Amino acid sequence: LMDAPTVVGAAFGLALNQASGPLKSEQAIYFIKPTQRVVADTTGFAERLEALRNELLIGARQARVQFILQSLRANATVEDLRKELALQQRAQQDQMPQGPLGF
Repeated sequence: LMDAPTVVGAAFGLALNQASGPLKSEQAIYFIKPTQRVVADTTGFAERLEALRNELLIGARQARVQFILQSLRANATVEDLRKELALQQRAQQDQMPQGPLGF
């Protein structure tokens, strides 16, 4: 039901054993009836809170870097000068004096 947040929200709004009316999502129509509630483990969450926070920060930083790189690539003007540089290097090597052994 991850693709149907309204259905999940309705489930939490119903009393135990109370049936819902038809709940429409983009992909289906649901009828729900909560039969039990499980209390969340807040101590487990508190123990993992710092790790979760770090994971979110890392993801946000990576997304920001990707956005910046995409923007730079989209706005960059690149001129390929490899051939010219190679020709200059060959010309410089040809001008260098060679010793009696040929190097």
